[in-house]
Amino acid sequence: MFDLKNYIMKLLIESMGKEPDYKIRENALKWYERGTLTTEDLEVIDTMLEERKKNFIDEDFEETEENSEENI
Repeated sequence: MFDLKNYIMKLLIESMGKEPDYKIRENALKWYERGTLTTEDLEVIDTMLEERKKNFIDEDFEETEENSEENI
């Protein structure tokens, strides 16, 4: 049986890195307002976006450190 909630969550998660974070949050909020997603689902999405951003910043910092060491 088709589960709309799981389908929407899958689409939102797959769009991470392809769409701006604010767009993903807007889409999630629209599905929440329609009653398809719950506050727990929004929390999962927000946590995943924050982790992705944190990992991106950490990777960028490591790359910057490597470049500065090469210039020494």
